[in-house]
Amino acid sequence: MVPEILTEYIDKSFNMVRTEVTSRAGDRHLVHIFEDRLKDRGGLGKCINSASINFVLLGEMEAKGYGYLTSYVK
Repeated sequence: MVPEILTEYIDKSFNMVRTEVTSRAGDRHLVHIFEDRLKDRGGLGKCINSASINFVLLGEMEAKGYGYLTSYVK
């Protein structure tokens, strides 16, 4: 978790317990993370808000204004 960029909190709506991750600056929903039964695949399920995704090539991050985030890319 990168606290300068993301915020997370426990969401107990809809009779589930999930972690919701939002953008700090825009307070927009990015993903829910929850326990999953597929232990052989890591045991975590993720429900991603596809409208919040913008794929940028690592080599283009600086030019597109995302250079400050390159240290978080694995």
